[in-house]
Amino acid sequence: MEENIIGVVMAGGLSSRMGQDKGLLMENGQTWAENAFAKLNQLPMEVIVSINENQKLSYSDIFHPEHLIIDKNIIEGPLNGILTVHSNIPSKDLFLLACDVRDISTDLLSKIYNAHISNFSEDYDYYILKNDMQEEPLIGIYKSDFLKKNYVHGREKPFG
Repeated sequence: MEENIIGVVMAGGLSSRMGQDKGLLMENGQTWAENAFAKLNQLPMEVIVSINENQKLSYSDIFHPEHLIIDKNIIEGPLNGILTVHSNIPSKDLFLLACDVRDISTDLLSKIYNAHISNFSEDYDYYILKNDMQEEPLIGIYKSDFLKKNYVHGREKPFG
C-alpha cells in the first residue's frame, strides 16, 4: 500500500442546490458515495469519506466510523473538506473524488494515481482532471506540501 497518499471521497456538501444529499442517492444497489469509495479503493491506498456533521448518522450506517472525517468549520465550500482532511492527515497527499462523479472509469483514476506516483519528485502542487477544457478540482491529487503552504495553524492562506 502506498504510504504517502490517501483517497478522499468528497461527500460533505450542504445539498443546497440539489435539495438532498447526493452521496446517499442510490444507483445500481449502492449509494453514490459507496460507488466513489469502491473506485478509489481499487487503488493501493487507504480511502476515507469527507462529510459534514449533519451527515454523521447517515454515513455511519454505510461506512465504518474510521473511514469518516467530519468537516471542521474552517472555510465555506469544498475547500473546507480538503483542509479538514489535511489537518487530520497532514503528511498524506490527497486523491480527491467527488461523490457525484459516477461515470469516471477506474482506468482513468489509475492513470491519475500512476502519474502522481511516477512523477512524485517533480515540482508540481497538484494533478486535476481537465474535461472539455474545464478543470475539475474535485477529481485529482493535491500534494501535502502544497496544502501545508496554504494552511497554517488552523487558518487557510489564499491559494494561488
